[in-house]
Amino acid sequence: MRNIFVCNNIMQRKSVKRNYIYNVAYQCLLLVVPMIAAPYLSRVFGPDGMGTARYVESIAAYFTLFAAMGINAYGQREISYLQDEAGKRSVVFWNTKVLVFISSTAAILLYIAFALLQRENSGLYLLLSLNLAAVFFDVTWFVQVIEKFGKTVTHNAVVKVLQLVYIFLFVRTGDDPPLYVLGLFTALGNLSL
Repeated sequence: MRNIFVCNNIMQRKSVKRNYIYNVAYQCLLLVVPMIAAPYLSRVFGPDGMGTARYVESIAAYFTLFAAMGINAYGQREISYLQDEAGKRSVVFWNTKVLVFISSTAAILLYIAFALLQRENSGLYLLLSLNLAAVFFDVTWFVQVIEKFGKTVTHNAVVKVLQLVYIFLFVRTGDDPPLYVLGLFTALGNLSL
């Protein structure tokens, strides 16, 4: 019995180390991708285009925060209590998804109304509504609770690299902010996971 305990303890330490390495690698990628893309985008868009794109993204971020409302953190905490009880864990997961669906739907409706009322850049605002839809499809919190960091990090890293390649291939002129702010990669990344 003691050997089983020791073996489990060693496996758990390896798992924690591996998850930590995955997390550090992904955080580094999150720092590097904008450092590569920002100079290129600044040169292509110029100060006005870049400022407009970032401003529209910041407004959409507030609605995204409203859509999420910390519900995923709540679900993560509740599911972590139920690691060994698959039935109860499933109930908590789906209850969390229902709450996220309600808050996301409300946020999307409010955001679309807000976007349609804008005199300038309403098209950019509408494109970013995909980021709000992506909140509903986000299950990374669940994958992290069941400690599948490798899957999440690998998946998100591939999406980030594809997004960077997309920027360099398709965002070519100062008229391309709609292609840049298109929330396609966030939505596709969350949907595919």
